[in-house]
Amino acid sequence: MKMTIDRIEKNKIVLKSEDGQELICPKKDFSDNYKEGDVVNLELISDAESTFKKKQLVQNLLRQILSP
Repeated sequence: MKMTIDRIEKNKIVLKSEDGQELICPKKDFSDNYKEGDVVNLELISDAESTFKKKQLVQNLLRQILSP
């Protein structure tokens, strides 16, 4: 997904999509060479291991809550 750096504020970078949606990201997650007006490509990557761990955590919590 392509987004444009709309503005850079104190601690955040505001990205804007072609349809006007905004995504606010921590500035610390970007290198210093980005500037307003730059077009960036966002890539979403599934993290199966983290998903599995979260599911296990929720299942364990539910067992604790629901067990007599």
